[in-house]
Amino acid sequence: MRLYLAAAVLLLALVAYTDCLSEAQDDSLAEKFSNFGDQITEFGKNVAEKAKTHFDTIATSEFAENTR
Repeated sequence: MRLYLAAAVLLLALVAYTDCLSEAQDDSLAEKFSNFGDQITEFGKNVAEKAKTHFDTIATSEFAENTR
């Protein structure tokens, strides 16, 4: 139950944040959701790229090489 509540609050905070960023523009609701989707996609790509970079760094570290 707490997880659903936390997810809902997080979603509302993100919507409010993106609304403040684009307040100067007169965007329709559909454009706001489109922008939000683009931002989430970009965030996901950044997280995946960083995770892959760190995984590769750990896999090629001296400790990992010595334990093989």
